[in-house]
Amino acid sequence: MDKHLDISFLEEDYKLPITEFLIVTCKNVEVRVEYDSKNGLNSIGTLHLTPHYLVFSDYKDHQYMNFTIHLGNIRKMEKVNNSEQLMIILTLTSNIAKNRLFIRFNRYTQHGSNFIINLKRCLVNDINIAKNVMPQFNNNLMTTKFLTKYLEQKDRNSIIDIDNEEEHNYHIDNKGLGFIHGYPGDDIITKQDIKQKLWIDFFTKNGTGLRIIRTNDFYKLIRVGVCDIFRGEIWEILSGAMYQRFQQPGIYKEILQSNMTKNSQAIEDIEKDVRRSLPEYKGFIDDASGIDSLRNVLVAYSWKNPEVGYCQAMNIVAAQLLIYMGEEETFWCITQLCENYLKGYYSKNMEGIVLDQKILQVLIQEKIPVLYNHIQRYDIQISVMTLSWFLSIFTTVLPLEYSARILDIFWVNGGRLSLFQVSLAILKICGENLLICTDDAHFVSVFRNFFNKIDHNTFQRIMVTAFKEFGVIDYKIINSIKAKIEKSDSNGNW
Repeated sequence: MDKHLDISFLEEDYKLPITEFLIVTCKNVEVRVEYDSKNGLNSIGTLHLTPHYLVFSDYKDHQYMNFTIHLGNIRKMEKVNNSEQLMIILTLTSNIAKNRLFIRFNRYTQHGSNFIINLKRCLVNDINIAKNVMPQFNNNLMTTKFLTKYLEQKDRNSIIDIDNEEEHNYHIDNKGLGFIHGYPGDDIITKQDIKQKLWIDFFTKNGTGLRIIRTNDFYKLIRVGVCDIFRGEIWEILSGAMYQRFQQPGIYKEILQSNMTKNSQAIEDIEKDVRRSLPEYKGFIDDASGIDSLRNVLVAYSWKNPEVGYCQAMNIVAAQLLIYMGEEETFWCITQLCENYLKGYYSKNMEGIVLDQKILQVLIQEKIPVLYNHIQRYDIQISVMTLSWFLSIFTTVLPLEYSARILDIFWVNGGRLSLFQVSLAILKICGENLLICTDDAHFVSVFRNFFNKIDHNTFQRIMVTAFKEFGVIDYKIINSIKAKIEKSDSNGNW
């Protein structure tokens, strides 16, 4: 198999490291996830094998069931081969969930037999990872630490109080600032106790980390809002940052140590911004370690990718991430953000975000024509407002608890799509007030008042408008508009 075949497919769709390549694929495979002897979930879809991952997606609905399981999380493979069926049973590691996968192949083709032969070979190659690397990685996950503590409690109805000093004996290296300083928002309004129970139930059924099985319930929970204490790990999984971190252990610290005495223009720019990042959050005011962590992440990335170096707004997004995850996790999320999700946004010429502002204008013209005509009539530069929305993923304008919700959806939807949908929703909701504006300053004032007064109900209205009314917008539409703009630009017509 050509190692470069389908690399973009694996990287773009499944967020796998570029070093992974497709070994074999089987279509119309029946997969049953067994929760216990009586309960499970069945799906039919496509199964892929790479050197280190078993990847599956339901052929009708990706969100019905999908997984990207590292082979180091497969404890045992049993083959069932008789005249009626060709099936393997995979027993997964059971830190939290106790799952078996029943995978049934078409008995009358060679594809299934070939897949099993290759899977067995890859499992043998990953024995060292399974025995010596994966257990430690799994044990260091926030979900593992938290759920192990939770499951040890006699009263299953109680919730661990993360503000209780006794609970801080986890010694979790990857906890975010929120674990120490508290998470943004009111726990009662955001219903953290209910969300926590729902996520615990999901994890105990479907696993965590590099062996999590994503089902409809997973995506429903994300739409409702991720529980604060688990948010960092969910972002890591959705973004693909966890796959990168596992594949390149220690790289983050190596970059920091090897460049400790060096200086650069990026570092000077970082120093100007690092102390004014999210001043409303106490982790960046009272605790010097919060500032130090942010500096470390931004400096490390500037050395990892000197072509990008540092761009304003990266500090805002990185600070938001650090509330929910540790330094190394944030570093890999920023890497995914700059190099995959928002490629070209933080570059020297910012060509990616400039293009997306043009795409947004076309979408306004198509979806909110009355507002578009008004903007054109008074020559209002809408990008003066929306540029910062996109660059900061709304962190500069929304309260932190709400911008975190945007990030929940952002990672699920592949990034940029959510930025367009949420922007259109805000423009639609503010429409009546915007239509009386005759200059940029008045526009800015309307948005400032809107964001200053935003509450839970208003935010819910934004989300419903974004993903119901503008949910029809997809990447096919975005890419079509992009192609037209690029063609027009090349002809000098835009």
